[in-house]
Amino acid sequence: MNNADIIDVLQKAKDTISDPAHWCTEYSSVDAYGNDAFVSDREPVAWCIYGAIHKVFTDEGWEYNTVKRAKAAMCDYTVDKYALVASTFNDNSTHQDVMKLFDDVIEELRNGLEVEYDD
Repeated sequence: MNNADIIDVLQKAKDTISDPAHWCTEYSSVDAYGNDAFVSDREPVAWCIYGAIHKVFTDEGWEYNTVKRAKAAMCDYTVDKYALVASTFNDNSTHQDVMKLFDDVIEELRNGLEVEYDD
C-alpha cells in the first residue's frame, strides 16, 4: 500500500474539520442541531477524526482498504504516543490538538511509517 494515498485521505479529512465549527466530539458526526448523524442518513455538519475520514471515503469513493489504513495509522499513532485510541484522543483533546495529530501522523507517513493492518 502506498503511503501517498493514506496521506491524501488524512489531509482531506483534516481539511474537512479544519474549522472548529466542523469538528465534534462524542459522535462520529453531528447534524446542525448537535444530534448524532450518520454520514449516509442526514446532513452532518461536523465530524470527529474517524467521521472525517469516513466522509472522505463516502464523498470521494476511495478504496475501502485505503480508508481502513488511514484509520489504523491514526489509531496506531495515538495508542503508541498517548495510550489512547484515536476516538478517545479526539473526545478528550482540543481542536488544535486534533489538527496537530493529523500533521504528526502525516509527517510520520511521509517519513516511511508502516501501517500495521491486516486486510
